[in-house]
Amino acid sequence: MDLSSALMGLVFILLIVIPIYLVNRSTRKKREALVKELQQEFPNAGTIIEYEIWNSNSSIIALTEKQVLFLNKGDEAKETEDIDIQNIYSCKIRKEFKDNSKNGDRNAIEKLYLDFSFKDGIADKSITFFQIDSKNFIIGNEINLAEQWLIKIYQSHQ
Repeated sequence: MDLSSALMGLVFILLIVIPIYLVNRSTRKKREALVKELQQEFPNAGTIIEYEIWNSNSSIIALTEKQVLFLNKGDEAKETEDIDIQNIYSCKIRKEFKDNSKNGDRNAIEKLYLDFSFKDGIADKSITFFQIDSKNFIIGNEINLAEQWLIKIYQSHQ
């Protein structure tokens, strides 16, 4: 009786532990592949000091000593941006709201951007932190993430 209980307990633990291990391993590999792809996209960017991955492991923003790097692997296309920190004049968060024509509310965020304005007449750039699509239909932690990176960019700018 004790042996059968022990075996059942062992099988039960394995049924829980193995899937968790496999999911964590898969997530870690996807994250490592995304960081490697960002480094290949911008080979002269230097060493990445800090980075953040979100959007089901398909978006990454990274900070080097002189640049902010961004990569978003969407279903249709890949979006990349490299921004020289020294040329930044201002950086702000921009939200685009979805018009809900049924009741007139404009409270659902459809898109969330980090907008950059530059010195010396360089064209403005935007980084997309959130966009409603087939994978992302509810905004999660993207607003906090955009606010944190806004602060990090301003701190590294000084």
